[in-house]
Amino acid sequence: MKLISNKGNINGVNPDLENTQVYIQEAINKGYDVKIDLWAKDGKLHLGTDGPKDLLDIDWLERNRLKIWIQCQDIEVISKFTELDPKGSNIHFFWHDGNKISLTNRGYMWCESGEVVPGGIVYQPVDGDNIEGFFGICSDNIEKYK
Repeated sequence: MKLISNKGNINGVNPDLENTQVYIQEAINKGYDVKIDLWAKDGKLHLGTDGPKDLLDIDWLERNRLKIWIQCQDIEVISKFTELDPKGSNIHFFWHDGNKISLTNRGYMWCESGEVVPGGIVYQPVDGDNIEGFFGICSDNIEKYK
């Protein structure tokens, strides 16, 4: 089962560090994939939870592209990625705006807790969610699923 850290968190939410390259890299170094939030501002890409905060180092993204799941947070980001890499050969991304299930550009189902589909990825599962038969889990507490 694919274990995906949410914003670099592995043992609970850390608002001061989440969605920063150093924190995300720590989770990757521990063997996890990481879902990041990406925004566009002034024609550049930025990490950030509630809005664009830290400028993204494109070289860093390229080095870690096999471990990164990008949640596009605005139309500019998803439009650019759809233009550059529509089938996800290099960039794995998706748009999720309150949908119960979203598809990534590589065809993975990103499922809200309680709306899970076997073979999908359960986002922030809660106690009682049956996670058997799923491709992966994305959580702020991903280490508990190791």
